[in-house]
Amino acid sequence: KINSGSKEMNEDIKKALDHFQKMEYKEALEIFERLLEEEENAGLLNNIGTCYFKLGNLDKALEFYQRGLRADRELKQLYKNISDIYVEKGDVMSAIGILQDAVSAMPDEDYLRYALAKLYIKDCHQDIAVDELQKILDHNPDNLEAKYELAKIYYDEGSYDEAAEYYESISEKLENADIFFWLGESYAAAGNLDKAIFAYLRSISKNEMYYPSYKKLGLCYMAQDDKDSAAEFFEDYLQFDTPDVKEREEIEKILEKLKS
Repeated sequence: KINSGSKEMNEDIKKALDHFQKMEYKEALEIFERLLEEEENAGLLNNIGTCYFKLGNLDKALEFYQRGLRADRELKQLYKNISDIYVEKGDVMSAIGILQDAVSAMPDEDYLRYALAKLYIKDCHQDIAVDELQKILDHNPDNLEAKYELAKIYYDEGSYDEAAEYYESISEKLENADIFFWLGESYAAAGNLDKAIFAYLRSISKNEMYYPSYKKLGLCYMAQDDKDSAAEFFEDYLQFDTPDVKEREEIEKILEKLKS
């Protein structure tokens, strides 16, 4: 956020943001730095830092982000931006540290806690990430981002029932092919083929071009010894360009056996 000033200043801000949106970072930077000479505030410092970040000058970006924090300790975007700089520099521990400080100062800011959880995941500390994500849900039970990350963690850890629970919860609010696909994957891994099939079918109903679900449906029906349904979905899958030569040959052999 940038404090509004004169009409001319507001017009310059709009021009700078327009340059930024067009990825013309040098042009945006020139305007932001000129405005900084008239009025220094955390919003301008943050935008200047981000321009330097986009231009690949990490040290200058960090300098302006830190100046921004000195101007306004409650501008949450600055903490995330500083952590991003440390990640780019390969210093994940410092990135985690700045976000830990931010979360301690602003415990109800889900944005910061989510960013911290993502860093824990990146640093292979899934157990701590789960704790942070659960705290977000304690504060905001409808936070879909937190539920999605929890679902992915539980799936990767082999806790398929828990993963399915979170994917199911997400699908009630956000109906899209990818969510239904991973719901199907969770149910299939848990051995619940009926629910897996229903989820894969819902995936296709949202996007008939979502090709992975066709193959999975073929495998599920084959496991249930429903040869006709399995063959139908394998054939549908082969209509896409995705299968490579080896996979196509393998599925064609399966189809021969299903139809024999």
